Amino acid sequence: LIITDGHTADPELKHITMPVLFMHSKKDHVIAYKLGEKLSEKINTSPKKVFWTFDDEGHGNVFFVQEKKYQKMFLDFVNEL
Repeated sequence: LIITDGHTADPELKHITMPVLFMHSKKDHVIAYKLGEKLSEKINTSPKKVFWTFDDEGHGNVFFVQEKKYQKMFLDFVNEL
């Protein structure tokens, strides 16, 4: 989904029926952490919903910090599906 001022993802979230993984940094300078929490709360139809919180800075670089710790966590999540 592409979210703009003219389009919100909210109506689409009620149709998600697959596992969902949110990975969000409290220090994300692109998308506010609270927005990630709000989006996660609106998904009620997923068989498996997980919200990971990170304290590392940045947006989109989670796989490249802490010696790929989060990359391994992600692969473990996927392998458990």
